[in-house]
Amino acid sequence: MTADQMEYIKTFASILTPVLIFGFGFFLLRRTEGIKTKAARQSEHITRHAEYFFETYQKYLEALERALAVATILMTVPDKKSNRAIALWSEIEGLYPDISELELRIRRCVKFSPNNGAAASRIARECLDIFAKLLSSREGPVDPITEKMVCFDNAARLAHKEMLEKESAPFWQKIFSLILGQKKP
Repeated sequence: MTADQMEYIKTFASILTPVLIFGFGFFLLRRTEGIKTKAARQSEHITRHAEYFFETYQKYLEALERALAVATILMTVPDKKSNRAIALWSEIEGLYPDISELELRIRRCVKFSPNNGAAASRIARECLDIFAKLLSSREGPVDPITEKMVCFDNAARLAHKEMLEKESAPFWQKIFSLILGQKKP
């Protein structure tokens, strides 16, 4: 090799090195930004799901409370065949499909809470079963449902907390889990 050829190779290498470094850096930046965007979308989905679960379980408790309040009023009505008693039973029976639908949503929503979701779902189902027995017998105390509602509220709060904690996992933990292809950040 001549000195001129060596000089061309040095010049070419001095030009090519920054271009290659720039290209590699650009590739890494694009890859990192893609992963960050995917992590942000996943985090947003979990947050929305946690909010939806919270709203659903609050509506479930409100519907049960309304039904129990009407049942309590109904127990004070002396004539169970009066128009007022019939109207109150109709209102309670009208709430059952809503309560049943909300319980179904709760079962669907707890998928982002693998540790506490099953307990919340099970207790919600127990509340619905006790309520169904109250409807079928048309009499009985409301205390068992109230006690189960407190248990459900506690279990649902823990499930919601778990969903939010999963969402707030350290950002780099989420990124590495996406890079490695793991499902759970």
